[in-house]
Amino acid sequence: MRTVLSVIGIVFVFTSLGQHTPATETERFYQFLNEGDSIQLESFFLPGAFVKHVEGDTSYSFDVASFMGICPKFKSGMFKEEIEIIQSSNEFKSLHTVEVAFRFFLNGKFHHCGTDILVWSYSPDKGYKIESIYSSDNDCLMQPPEEIGASPILELEKLMLAWHNDAAEGNFKSYFGVMTSGFYFLGTDPGERWSKDEFAKFCEPHFEDGAGWDFKTIERNWYTNDDNTVAWFDEKLSTWMLDCRGTGVWKLEDGEWKIAHYCLTVLIENDKIEKFIKLRKK
Repeated sequence: MRTVLSVIGIVFVFTSLGQHTPATETERFYQFLNEGDSIQLESFFLPGAFVKHVEGDTSYSFDVASFMGICPKFKSGMFKEEIEIIQSSNEFKSLHTVEVAFRFFLNGKFHHCGTDILVWSYSPDKGYKIESIYSSDNDCLMQPPEEIGASPILELEKLMLAWHNDAAEGNFKSYFGVMTSGFYFLGTDPGERWSKDEFAKFCEPHFEDGAGWDFKTIERNWYTNDDNTVAWFDEKLSTWMLDCRGTGVWKLEDGEWKIAHYCLTVLIENDKIEKFIKLRKK
């Protein structure tokens, strides 16, 4: 039961009204959440959006339809959420993240605290829409993970979001700045096994015009070692090559997370593999 409650542990972000910003849209979204207005809530999400709960070294996702199923519990007053503190708001070119701490109440009684990261996507025609929400239980009053012994997965999710976004925007320095010195990138072409320096030479001309490649995360699964110093993941991506899978490894070096390995593969259905083999032989 606690797990279900944690998934929807989300908050209001208090800011000035009259402007369409990630903060004001977040406030509106959670106003409708506490009112249990599923029609209004659903309009905030992009197609394929998800809500992910992180618990320890595991994580799992809910689609929008499943998330809408909890709205009656807010409407009845069984669930309620209150802000504890806002820690940060990060902005990229088209993606914006709002990180908050919340207090969750069940039937009017305090139940638990947690942290949420809301990822907003912006386009001129649609405005701000939610791409994903990440939620995790933690101690009351938001604190750095090392102080409360929390899982690093929320921090790593933010790093992956920024890393993919840096590729989309051609941010060469920050994209390579989170790599270990021994980083390797394995691409979809059989010959694409690059060291960090080799990969940098490949990327530099692609990044010069301010745009690399725009990969959108469909889902991502995390795993960590016992002392939370190494984390590995697998993710499904929407790309210009259709669906792909990425796998990688992050390491904690001198208190900072660095990506040490990344492998990108194109997904092919089993019933299409024979045609694919014939195509490769041509």
